[in-house]
Amino acid sequence: MFAFAVALTASSIAGAAGSTLSLGLSGSYKGKPVNGPVVQGLVRCYQTGAGVEVQWSGSAKVNGSLKQVNGDMNFQRTGKSTFGPRGTAIASLVVNSDYSYRYGSGLRGGGGTGTLAKNRKSGTIAATVVSGKAKVREQGRWTCS
Repeated sequence: MFAFAVALTASSIAGAAGSTLSLGLSGSYKGKPVNGPVVQGLVRCYQTGAGVEVQWSGSAKVNGSLKQVNGDMNFQRTGKSTFGPRGTAIASLVVNSDYSYRYGSGLRGGGGTGTLAKNRKSGTIAATVVSGKAKVREQGRWTCS
């Protein structure tokens, strides 16, 4: 078990070095605007079955100041996927480490589309994630080396 955890951590760190995240956010967090690109982004990918788990983090403008943001995207297969309560993919977002206000694509009002390349090392997202009545649109692309 320990060797597996060490191997997984080493491969994710190595993969992160050549990886890119180009993601824009727009919406609101606790009534305050969330707008603009995720800066200083880091992305890691873990292949799962026929799909991939994409974990990302960075900073984005919330009410005019930079706050830490992170999230994930889970694709079950390559090609086009849908997000939403009945979708084949899942996305989430956490702003300022506030997990009590976590956004998800599988909730009512969430949805959108995304793609996963055949090699499972790149893709796109154009999805809305929700938390209560608040919504944030995630749009962009990512690559993992």
